[in-house]
Amino acid sequence: MRKSLFFFLIYLSFCISAPARELDAWRVEKSTHFLVHYRNAPKDFIARIVRESEKHYNQIAQSLGYNRYDFWLW
Repeated sequence: MRKSLFFFLIYLSFCISAPARELDAWRVEKSTHFLVHYRNAPKDFIARIVRESEKHYNQIAQSLGYNRYDFWLW
């Protein structure tokens, strides 16, 4: 009886902690040139990060004369 109660409590603790692990899971937002990894952040903030990253990537590439027209993307 004690053994089965012990295993039941262990099983129950895993069931309860599973949703909490999903909230802490890493999410990925893909853009043309970047993968943005984040956990708990507002969607508008992530969209701004992606937009600004792409803008600066294009500015830097243009400044370096690194214009590519047929290249690999995510």
